[in-house]
Amino acid sequence: MSDTQRQPSPEADAGALALTVYAHSKALFVWPLVPLALVTLLLSDVFGVNTEATSWLFFIGLALILTALVYDVGRASAIIIILLLLVLALALLWLGASLNAPLFGEIYAWLNGLDIQVNQGFVSLVAAFAVLLLVVDFVGSRLVGRWVLRPNEFESRSFGRRALSLARAGKSVTTSYDDLAELLLCLAGAIEIRDERGYLVARIAHVPLLPLKTARLDRILESQVVYTQTLPR
Repeated sequence: MSDTQRQPSPEADAGALALTVYAHSKALFVWPLVPLALVTLLLSDVFGVNTEATSWLFFIGLALILTALVYDVGRASAIIIILLLLVLALALLWLGASLNAPLFGEIYAWLNGLDIQVNQGFVSLVAAFAVLLLVVDFVGSRLVGRWVLRPNEFESRSFGRRALSLARAGKSVTTSYDDLAELLLCLAGAIEIRDERGYLVARIAHVPLLPLKTARLDRILESQVVYTQTLPR
């Protein structure tokens, strides 16, 4: 009768060499709406700031967050967009000075005439909806978005059961940060698993705090759990 046992490498403890990550949805990135709503309410109700000013603050913050959710802008693309906006602003300033046309003054007058008013109930409702989205995303990531990365295996779990198991052999693992907004809001990125031909096998998207987990991920990828079999004498 043969005796099969696991002989790990000196640092290969099953718990120490496992990294659990969770794939989230884009709902994760609505979290700034909650502190934004609290700041808006504090400024208007406690500090007595003008309602129109706090309304513009809330609108600008809401617009930026929605833009971050809709568009995926990489770091290179973000630099190009910022440069284009600066060039456009300088061009408008030059045109306004050369043609003696106060373009920005007219735009400001139009915006100021809108008289935007956001009441306390609307701000509270947006914050409550954001909290609901965050709760649903958190529960969903734990139920269907759990990944356990080990030296010899990458395992996806759904509702507590194994949904996918990928052998480590022949696989390459990389981290990517395709969206600058996600990186700034949650230090989020993606973990990509490819086979020996370079084809994408699995992608764990929207992993928060990913830069803080790369060192542990590297240790796992550099390690290997060795199995030996003792043959009968």
